[in-house]
Amino acid sequence: MMPSQIAKFRNSAAQCFYGIIALTLVTFVCFRLKADLAMTAFIYLAVIVLLSLIGSYVVSVVFTILSVAAAIRRREMAPKPGLAAAANSSIMAPGPIGEWA
Repeated sequence: MMPSQIAKFRNSAAQCFYGIIALTLVTFVCFRLKADLAMTAFIYLAVIVLLSLIGSYVVSVVFTILSVAAAIRRREMAPKPGLAAAANSSIMAPGPIGEWA
């Protein structure tokens, strides 16, 4: 590699490192604050825009893909309120309705 290529690679690697740190920090903070998916996605968007101002297009695309994957994973980890309510109501019911009389 030529010195200019090494410098470009080093800059891209540094941008990727800072971006991964930023996305990890945003994910951790949003998870701790129990932010909903829309709030988390908006903060991801803000981080990606700020990183794209100092980075390259390719790095921004990589962070967009990573943030979408993190948002999908976060949505899958969220508890389902309907299932919890159904489980609680079935536990609290003493038996079939006909036996209450």
